Amino acid sequence: MQEQQQVQQTFPVSEKHFALIKEQFELYKNSDLPTLQIEQEPDVILLKGPKTEVLKCYQKLSTLKQGIIENRLSNYAFMNFLVSSDSINHLQKRFKQSLKSPVMIEISGSDLLLLSLSDGALKEAANAIETDLCSETIHLKKSSDFATLAFELSNAVKQANRESVKVELKYQNDSNSDTEVQLVGFTTKVTELMNILLEYKKKHRKHHVCLRLQYPEMAKHFSKILLMAGVKECSVEIKPTCSSSPCVHLTGPRCEVETLESYLQCVVTRHLEVKGPGVQQFFQGDGATTLRSVKSSCQVEILPTDVPENTISSSASSTNHSMDYDNILHIKVVVGLEQQQADVFVVPMVNTNMTSTLIGSSLLNKAGQQLQTNFNTAKGNRTLKSGEVLEVDAPQGLGCSKVLFLECAPQGINHNCENALRCGLGQIFALCERNLWGSVALPIIEPEDVLSIPVRDSVNILTQQISTFLSKSTHFLHTIRIPIMPNYSHSEEMFQIVLGTLHALMVDSTGQGKRLKRDLKLCSLSVAILTSLSKPHIKKYKRIK
Repeated sequence: MQEQQQVQQTFPVSEKHFALIKEQFELYKNSDLPTLQIEQEPDVILLKGPKTEVLKCYQKLSTLKQGIIENRLSNYAFMNFLVSSDSINHLQKRFKQSLKSPVMIEISGSDLLLLSLSDGALKEAANAIETDLCSETIHLKKSSDFATLAFELSNAVKQANRESVKVELKYQNDSNSDTEVQLVGFTTKVTELMNILLEYKKKHRKHHVCLRLQYPEMAKHFSKILLMAGVKECSVEIKPTCSSSPCVHLTGPRCEVETLESYLQCVVTRHLEVKGPGVQQFFQGDGATTLRSVKSSCQVEILPTDVPENTISSSASSTNHSMDYDNILHIKVVVGLEQQQADVFVVPMVNTNMTSTLIGSSLLNKAGQQLQTNFNTAKGNRTLKSGEVLEVDAPQGLGCSKVLFLECAPQGINHNCENALRCGLGQIFALCERNLWGSVALPIIEPEDVLSIPVRDSVNILTQQISTFLSKSTHFLHTIRIPIMPNYSHSEEMFQIVLGTLHALMVDSTGQGKRLKRDLKLCSLSVAILTSLSKPHIKKYKRIK
């Protein structure tokens, strides 16, 4: 009679925890405890029935609850976005559709909790969140088109969030002329908006071209040509140069420079020779009225010239062209890193230790303790994985603005070291593209007793990544320097392998330049004078194109 005593007991469990164990619990209850009644209330399950069944049920629930695995993402970067948007429900639906075992998401303060009975499902969910969500920050120079950009971004955000919040956009003014734009949200939508921002940055980054002019008088009277064309005031700096090779330098935002360049390349010039007595007096007297009438009615500019005939013929046969080298990548093999000049220096390291390689130690000796301080600040408490890149501000005294530390696999892990180089170089080129860095020094070649990878293999990886970079439709990087440290025992071998491999990348068996992509011009390869390498006969190599 005591076993049939009816009792009720509460079992503490949250709604999401119970959702994970509900299926297994109901199978057990229906087969072993058919008379037991349960009621789900906020954060508890109410058990009603015979005392023995209630006790068994309580023990089963405790066992199932203990089997829940937790993955805690501490100080999760996208927490504010998840809370303010409907992203948690979106992710929860995705997990339900794609994962074999259920995974639940909970928020605990600033931490994000992933809960599941399956360790495999938990890892899949964490990878999905890492892939699906991202944050991007970009610095922009304000211009007259900035209001148009803001309007376009606003419309793009509305379109992306028309069904649910997928991306958030924030502005932060650094100064009157600069602003910082931050995007947080689902990767696909963030990428769409980043493309708009990068296109704006490309159009408004500082750009320079030099256009040749057919006659020196065009440079001397260039202001008249602009006036004739109705060119209004703009932010392009215009500098005509009168010399044996007259030209005009245009410097300013790319979009404005290209517009002005396009017009100037359409200017048509003709040279007319008027002979006879009294010509000069005519054009200075009665003919001056005729010239003014022609200029006004025909919208032309007439410039007097005393250029000799042979010079005119030579100049007239030349054509205007831009000296824009954006599509040419210069590759230079040089000695040492610390004395180079580039926007970015790249330093390999192992175990997140900046002095773990000779390159890092040499750079620290040059830059002083401030570099170590900047490194520690950027690193924080992190330990980088192989292939990750740490961006560090360069102190004064170095010939760069940034130092990128590339984490490599240590000795004895050859396969991982190769993958780390490929992954890291890809990230470095992407950072150069995004931050509009024009030059980079890449001394990633290290004797194999340090990084456990043969010199030839590391050079092949470098050239493959350069080739991959060149296959893209646009790039801002125009110079890659490959420093070889002079105090390596392998310096001569490294120099020969680097030079031969890069030459093979650009020149085919007939000696002709290869085209890596139809719309790209041939790279140029410069080899510095190497006077400090170990062998005295390696002194000078001619420039190869």
